[in-house]
Amino acid sequence: LVMIGLLFVGAGVYAVLFSSGVAFAALFSTVNGKRYSLRQWCGVALATLGMALNGLASVEDALDAGHGALGRFELGAGVILGGTALHSLSLVCAESVSAGEELTSFRLATYVGGVEASVLLAHNVVLLLARGADKLYLKHILKHQGDPTTVFIVYVALWFADL
Repeated sequence: LVMIGLLFVGAGVYAVLFSSGVAFAALFSTVNGKRYSLRQWCGVALATLGMALNGLASVEDALDAGHGALGRFELGAGVILGGTALHSLSLVCAESVSAGEELTSFRLATYVGGVEASVLLAHNVVLLLARGADKLYLKHILKHQGDPTTVFIVYVALWFADL
């Protein structure tokens, strides 16, 4: 996902947005039971603030260089942030395995399936937003007398069932 986003924003903005993984990893670690001291949270906050300030300058440079035509800059940035969040989640999962926590087959399948389903969903959303609905599945669904709403509901249900 992050490589798709790189196509829309350029290397400078990509590098800054991908560094948000520090904040995502800290947040996901707390959900997984890890506790941080106030000093550690201050470090995460300072790193995130530095990334945001650097990001503002990088965004201006990228827009001046011609990246982000037709409003796709925001799409690319969102894809990079989403991919970075998923990458951070995989690191937290790997940390829980290496920390000696019991990793049952159900828990492993949930992690892997959830990440896989999220990547596939995000990939389809990016294609839909970048190309437009008329160039993807909608035309084919309608051609075969299908209902796009039903297809969407079933897809979302399958995504949740995979979690």
